[in-house]
Amino acid sequence: MMPKDHPCVRDCPERHPGCNCERLIAYNERKEQESARLRLAKTVDRYQTEAVRRSKRIRLHRGRRIL
Repeated sequence: MMPKDHPCVRDCPERHPGCNCERLIAYNERKEQESARLRLAKTVDRYQTEAVRRSKRIRLHRGRRIL
């Protein structure tokens, strides 16, 4: 199943097997940039989550613990 915003729809006049039109190239670049942005956001979130777990695992005074 193709995503809703995919440029090569069923009634596209330029559609053929192995189609690599300009619209499809631009779409793939947009999707790649979006996935890279999401990957970076997940990396930051994972780091923060791990820092909280680490701070809770090590016994510190409650006032100095990261929440």
